[in-house]
Amino acid sequence: MTPSITSHGRPDRATITAFRFFDELPDEDLALIEQHGERLDATAGATLIHEGDADDRLFLICSGELAVHQQGQPRRALGPGDIVGEIAATPTGHGFRRTATVTVEERAELIAVPADVIRQLAAAHPRLRAYFDSVRSQRLTFDAITQHLRDGGSDAS
Repeated sequence: MTPSITSHGRPDRATITAFRFFDELPDEDLALIEQHGERLDATAGATLIHEGDADDRLFLICSGELAVHQQGQPRRALGPGDIVGEIAATPTGHGFRRTATVTVEERAELIAVPADVIRQLAAAHPRLRAYFDSVRSQRLTFDAITQHLRDGGSDAS
């Protein structure tokens, strides 16, 4: 079977609010995600994100397992309740190209949310923006540390 990613329409409210960082949003903001989000089904082996691409959607992982690789090196595994694509999709990420490749290890159900929707929501909800900033910062720091260690780990200070 060829790996694939197929669209299955719009996400429902219950699936969206299962992600704790969205559960307190007002109805009109949840409606934005329902209207502009896209439910995806991805089979094992499919590539969700290609390092270097300009796509800037945020992906909510409803089920399955994804693997993140940067410059061909494994970085982390992601599963239900996680997000991926936050570096390119969030407010301070504007203009970023994809910093990693994300592949589907185990069949996954996802919700893709356009970056403009994420940025609009983050601008209106400081706690949501802080959450995205925290995830992005943690991942960038982790990636920088592992790159440093892989490159020899010497410190000139």
